[in-house]
Amino acid sequence: NGSSKALKLEDCSYQYYTNNNLYVSSASSYARCADILGGNDNKLLNNNMMISGSGYIYYISDATSVNESNYNNLYSSGGQFVQYVSQAYSDPSNMYAASGLEANTVSIDPGYKSNSDLHISTVQLNAIATTLSWVTHDFDNELRSTTPDIGADEFTPPALDLAVVGFVNPTGFYNSIGTLQNVGVTIKNLGADTIHAVSLVYTYGSGASVSQAWTGSLNPSATTNVQFNTPITTLAGTETICVVGTLTGDTIPHNDTFCMTMKGLQTLTPPVCDDFD
Repeated sequence: NGSSKALKLEDCSYQYYTNNNLYVSSASSYARCADILGGNDNKLLNNNMMISGSGYIYYISDATSVNESNYNNLYSSGGQFVQYVSQAYSDPSNMYAASGLEANTVSIDPGYKSNSDLHISTVQLNAIATTLSWVTHDFDNELRSTTPDIGADEFTPPALDLAVVGFVNPTGFYNSIGTLQNVGVTIKNLGADTIHAVSLVYTYGSGASVSQAWTGSLNPSATTNVQFNTPITTLAGTETICVVGTLTGDTIPHNDTFCMTMKGLQTLTPPVCDDFD
């Protein structure tokens, strides 16, 4: 709802909140990943907190409410960052300078798999958390590394992992039958090594496959757009267009394909009548 809070502490003291993956999506400026009101000497460590919308990642009402907050990943896709004792701060370095908190905190899109599946995919979050002796397993019951990851999910990124994450074009679900539509997709590097060459293939309806090669340098967690040289001709009715990416050495196939449906509509030209008598 409008004032969603993933975590709310009110007059709580001496609590540890560690290794969570939090996500809030709301248009309300009152939404928060964490709302911490009153209390004393609470600690926030190794958390992924992401907010999409107008709210703050977290709000801390008093300087005594939290005495340690560090090794977190605080990411906002809506412009707000954090509010600490009635003052807004725009990034971890400003927060650290003002409060001494968040000295080793980062601000990176965690790459959650979806709004409801908060497994992460961002390579830069690997092995940058602080070790907590009482946190021995993640939320999949996988053993924590001696150099753990931020958040609830312990993961080891593969060296090579290509993902096709969306279409740049066609841009519309509806298009006129017979019109040409360019085909372009966004690809993302989910691996730990830089990608230099990718092969892409699209199929549309029952038509033949069309290939497109891409070469360049795609750093870990980076994205780039790739346009096919061959457009499609819009078919009548509802058809599916799918793009498959191939990267030599990629052993994770589930994110290599992205599909969308497109409907071809007949364009009608109405008769013209200029007799208004």
